[in-house]
Amino acid sequence: MAASGITILHKCKLTPITLEELMEYSFYALYQLSYLADTARFGQSPDMYSDWDNSDEQREFVINSHLWKTVNFIWEYAEKGMHIEKLNEAYVNDLLVDLYKWGASCDSVLLHDGSFGHETLEVREAGSKLAYKFLARIKLDLGWNIDHAFPAASLYPMTHETKLSTVEYALLAGLSHVGAVRNEASSKSDQLITEKIGNNILIPVEVARHRLPKKRKFVSTQGVNYDSAN
Repeated sequence: MAASGITILHKCKLTPITLEELMEYSFYALYQLSYLADTARFGQSPDMYSDWDNSDEQREFVINSHLWKTVNFIWEYAEKGMHIEKLNEAYVNDLLVDLYKWGASCDSVLLHDGSFGHETLEVREAGSKLAYKFLARIKLDLGWNIDHAFPAASLYPMTHETKLSTVEYALLAGLSHVGAVRNEASSKSDQLITEKIGNNILIPVEVARHRLPKKRKFVSTQGVNYDSAN
């Protein structure tokens, strides 16, 4: 975690977040938030902790939480292209703030503990990946200037106000790492058009709208025609 906000560790694969990964992440996030509250109030950790074993009890614990209802809604838009009709600037900003509060609290524990349990790196980074894919799809679908629309966007330094960062493009395209994006940008046969601002390589949204629908792992948002998206 950078001091200025939530980031994704460079070693983490940027492949799509599965629902099972999100549920495991949510279980650990709920525990860490309970841990922080209970140690602050009582000086001791909660009794509910165990490593994730995907039991019916653990799944029910997650599914019944407000955190799960929130991150599942975001996941359905970011990964499946659902719910675009429910998005507006105030609602999206609230969602980004909640993701930041929960994710930053978990990261503060990870700075000391190193991991939640025996989770994969992709599970540990699921919250951060989800936030950036959410922001990327909003820019792709709606063309919103996110710094203008969402004050909370400043909490996510790996994004850009109007263009897609290499991380965001890779997330939408289903690529494992940003290196694949750089390979596209240097291809002689089918070059990805990019812009360089400082040390950052950025992809114009218009370019991404043309290229991403051709990607096998890209999931289109329901009801969006990328040839005419605004």
